[in-house]
Amino acid sequence: MPLYRVSLNGVARWYYMRTRFAFTSRLMLSQPGTTRQMEAVGSSRFFLDAASNTLFKLVADKYTVRRHPIKWWIRDILEKRLLGGFDALKEWRANACIRRAGLRAIECRGVGVALLYGGGAEKSLLYTADGLRQRGHVVKVFILRDKIEHRLPEGLEIENLGVINRFSKLFSSIWVEKWQAKRIARALSTFGPDVVLSCSCDKITRHLTFPNLWFWIKSDISAKFSDPGKRTKAFNKVHRFYSGRNVVAVSQGVKDNLLNVIGLQPAEIRAIYNPYEREPFLRMAEESAPVPDGEYLINVGTFEARKRHDRLLRAYKTSGVTTPLVLLGKGKGDEEANLRAMIEDMGLAERVILPGYQTNPYPFIRNAKALILTSDAEGLPRALIESLLLGTPVVSVDCPSGPREILSGELAAFLVPLEDETALADAIARMDAAPITVTEAHYRPFLKETVLPQFEALAK
Repeated sequence: MPLYRVSLNGVARWYYMRTRFAFTSRLMLSQPGTTRQMEAVGSSRFFLDAASNTLFKLVADKYTVRRHPIKWWIRDILEKRLLGGFDALKEWRANACIRRAGLRAIECRGVGVALLYGGGAEKSLLYTADGLRQRGHVVKVFILRDKIEHRLPEGLEIENLGVINRFSKLFSSIWVEKWQAKRIARALSTFGPDVVLSCSCDKITRHLTFPNLWFWIKSDISAKFSDPGKRTKAFNKVHRFYSGRNVVAVSQGVKDNLLNVIGLQPAEIRAIYNPYEREPFLRMAEESAPVPDGEYLINVGTFEARKRHDRLLRAYKTSGVTTPLVLLGKGKGDEEANLRAMIEDMGLAERVILPGYQTNPYPFIRNAKALILTSDAEGLPRALIESLLLGTPVVSVDCPSGPREILSGELAAFLVPLEDETALADAIARMDAAPITVTEAHYRPFLKETVLPQFEALAK
């Protein structure tokens, strides 16, 4: 079974495949609207390879190494992979039996099993790196594992150092971290950059001693935990990782809370927004998508407790608006089932739409009447900024941090206190009745022309 590199909506994975068809060594798979409709009536995921006009059906592991390591090893690794009991192989054999019996069957071109893979890169880091590249800088993105969850900007150089995998997680220790950091240090020495920006891998990069290393903190850690024990543990981690180091905070609110609430003493700290370019979002918003007919409001975010969909649904019901509400996202485990049950219990099943996870949410945001954010905590919420870039007005709670810095001008009247659901319901009703017209002034502070010079200044 030869080894194939398969890209699923930009996520790179390795598969061993048995095939009777001449696929290219690297398959580029995507999910058009048709495959989404298929997923709505089945439990598998479907992807299309346009080059060979082949439909790929993917069945995910039943367990995860973090939540059920023993069951994952026994069922998904030993039984399914090593002993060949995975569903695709069973379907391949069944298809062959049908053909030998002289019966007609859909052509089954191949069967494969995935190797192990890890997590992903930050979308904003990719945008920043590509924006700096377009301004004439030599930029290279080092990823630590072979998985990228977002579209890659064309022309951006990316190198996978491969220092993180499932096994490194299982045997995680400070010694493993230092070994990983040495691998990164060698790559940096070869490349010779003026500035290094660490994003979402600080557990490893904290061991680096590169002179102009900046740690990019993208969430408000001070507001993430209500449990005193977990809060203290998180604060101690911040001090351990970032004391005496250079820090870039994703918003002024995050910077203020790092200094004043957590008490961090960095070598230097700067607040720099994520940079945005409007045109790519407008192009993606024009792509085909199963957007609901007619007017609707929208919320975009993972189905998790921090996003406070309960707060959103109560305020939406209290507002009395009849405009449907679209909840765009996905959840782990029972989170989506719990959300659906909540919608049913509130009597909102006829007005709340869950179209499923969308790799391209922008057609949904562009066509919405308004976007609503109800999270307990953020860093600099991308959903609000991207909505404004697409001309869609926003309603938000004043959570730490970011919304207060984003909702300016007329939109400031639609920023409501975090725990005031009556005010939130009123804001939803007012926006539904008379949506605000978004102008460039609302999103200008986040455009790359404004932001990227601040990243360039890190080299000085």
